[in-house]
Amino acid sequence: MRGDADDWVGLAANSILTAIVTEAATKDQPGPFTLDDLLHAWLDHGATLVDMLPTPPRQPNATNSQARTYWFYEGCHLLEEHGRIAEVGEGKFVIASLGARVAEMRLTEVMQPDRSVRSTT
Repeated sequence: MRGDADDWVGLAANSILTAIVTEAATKDQPGPFTLDDLLHAWLDHGATLVDMLPTPPRQPNATNSQARTYWFYEGCHLLEEHGRIAEVGEGKFVIASLGARVAEMRLTEVMQPDRSVRSTT
Protein backbone atom coordinates (compact mmCIF):
# COMPACT_ATOMS: atom_id res chain seq x y z
CA MET A 1 0.00 0.00 0.00
CA ARG A 2 2.80 2.43 0.84
CA GLY A 3 4.30 1.99 -2.63
CA ASP A 4 1.00 3.00 -4.23
CA ALA A 5 0.76 6.05 -1.97
CA ASP A 6 4.33 7.05 -2.87
CA ASP A 7 3.39 6.82 -6.55
CA TRP A 8 0.37 9.07 -6.01
CA VAL A 9 2.46 11.56 -4.04
CA GLY A 10 4.95 11.66 -6.92
CA LEU A 11 2.16 12.21 -9.43
CA ALA A 12 0.67 14.97 -7.27
CA ALA A 13 4.07 16.65 -6.89
CA ASN A 14 4.73 16.61 -10.63
CA SER A 15 1.25 17.90 -11.31
CA ILE A 16 1.64 20.74 -8.78
CA LEU A 17 4.98 21.73 -10.30
CA THR A 18 3.61 21.66 -13.85
CA ALA A 19 0.58 23.67 -12.76
CA ILE A 20 2.57 26.46 -11.12
CA VAL A 21 4.94 26.65 -14.09
CA THR A 22 1.90 26.90 -16.38
CA GLU A 23 0.44 29.61 -14.16
CA ALA A 24 3.72 31.52 -14.10
CA ALA A 25 4.03 31.29 -17.89
CA THR A 26 0.44 32.36 -18.47
CA LYS A 27 0.52 35.33 -16.10
CA ASP A 28 4.23 36.26 -16.36
CA GLN A 29 4.46 35.83 -12.61
CA PRO A 30 7.99 35.04 -11.41
CA GLY A 31 6.99 34.33 -7.81
CA PRO A 32 7.44 33.88 -4.95
CA PHE A 33 4.19 31.98 -4.47
CA THR A 34 2.07 31.19 -1.42
CA LEU A 35 0.70 27.72 -0.78
CA ASP A 36 -2.66 29.17 -1.78
CA ASP A 37 -1.16 30.19 -5.15
CA LEU A 38 0.18 26.67 -5.61
CA LEU A 39 -3.16 25.11 -4.67
CA HIS A 40 -5.19 27.33 -7.00
CA ALA A 41 -2.79 26.72 -9.88
CA TRP A 42 -3.04 22.96 -9.23
CA LEU A 43 -6.83 23.03 -9.15
CA ASP A 44 -6.93 25.15 -12.33
CA HIS A 45 -4.29 23.31 -14.36
CA GLY A 46 -4.16 19.87 -12.77
CA ALA A 47 -7.85 19.12 -12.42
CA THR A 48 -7.65 15.83 -14.31
CA LEU A 49 -5.25 14.32 -11.79
CA VAL A 50 -6.98 15.93 -8.82
CA ASP A 51 -10.22 14.21 -9.86
CA MET A 52 -8.45 10.82 -10.04
CA LEU A 53 -6.80 10.94 -6.60
CA PRO A 54 -7.67 8.02 -4.35
CA THR A 55 -8.65 8.11 -0.71
CA PRO A 56 -5.55 8.84 1.38
CA PRO A 57 -3.90 5.98 3.26
CA ARG A 58 -5.44 5.24 6.66
CA GLN A 59 -8.27 7.73 5.97
CA PRO A 60 -11.08 5.59 4.50
CA ASN A 61 -13.78 8.15 5.30
CA ALA A 62 -12.00 11.22 3.92
CA THR A 63 -14.13 13.66 1.97
CA ASN A 64 -13.00 14.78 -1.49
CA SER A 65 -11.73 18.02 0.02
CA GLN A 66 -9.78 16.20 2.73
CA ALA A 67 -8.28 13.84 0.15
CA ARG A 68 -7.29 16.72 -2.12
CA THR A 69 -5.70 18.55 0.82
CA TYR A 70 -3.78 15.44 1.87
CA TRP A 71 -2.32 14.81 -1.60
CA PHE A 72 -1.56 18.51 -2.09
CA TYR A 73 0.44 18.83 1.12
CA GLU A 74 2.21 15.51 0.55
CA GLY A 75 3.09 16.62 -2.99
CA CYS A 76 4.39 19.98 -1.78
CA HIS A 77 6.42 18.24 0.91
CA LEU A 78 8.02 15.99 -1.70
CA LEU A 79 8.80 19.00 -3.92
CA GLU A 80 10.46 20.70 -0.96
CA GLU A 81 12.41 17.56 0.00
CA HIS A 82 13.78 17.28 -3.53
CA GLY A 83 14.66 20.96 -3.81
CA ARG A 84 12.05 21.79 -6.44
CA ILE A 85 10.47 24.43 -4.20
CA ALA A 86 11.94 26.31 -1.26
CA GLU A 87 10.35 28.47 1.41
CA VAL A 88 11.82 31.96 1.39
CA GLY A 89 9.98 33.30 4.41
CA GLU A 90 6.55 34.53 5.37
CA GLY A 91 4.88 31.49 3.81
CA LYS A 92 6.22 32.21 0.34
CA PHE A 93 7.91 29.69 -1.92
CA VAL A 94 10.15 29.95 -4.95
CA ILE A 95 10.31 27.37 -7.70
CA ALA A 96 13.74 26.02 -8.67
CA SER A 97 14.68 26.93 -12.24
CA LEU A 98 11.31 28.59 -12.82
CA GLY A 99 12.62 30.83 -15.61
CA ALA A 100 14.08 27.86 -17.48
CA ARG A 101 10.92 25.79 -16.97
CA VAL A 102 8.72 28.62 -18.25
CA ALA A 103 10.98 29.13 -21.27
CA GLU A 104 10.91 25.40 -22.02
CA MET A 105 7.12 25.34 -21.76
CA ARG A 106 6.79 28.30 -24.09
CA LEU A 107 9.21 26.77 -26.58
CA THR A 108 7.25 23.52 -26.54
CA GLU A 109 4.04 25.43 -27.24
CA VAL A 110 5.66 27.27 -30.16
CA MET A 111 7.09 24.06 -31.61
CA GLN A 112 3.74 22.22 -31.55
CA PRO A 113 1.45 22.96 -34.49
CA ASP A 114 -1.90 24.48 -33.66
CA ARG A 115 -4.30 21.57 -33.92
CA SER A 116 -7.33 23.85 -33.91
CA VAL A 117 -6.57 25.18 -37.39
CA ARG A 118 -7.97 22.95 -40.13
CA SER A 119 -6.98 23.05 -43.76
CA THR A 120 -9.81 23.81 -46.17
CA THR A 121 -7.96 22.60 -49.26
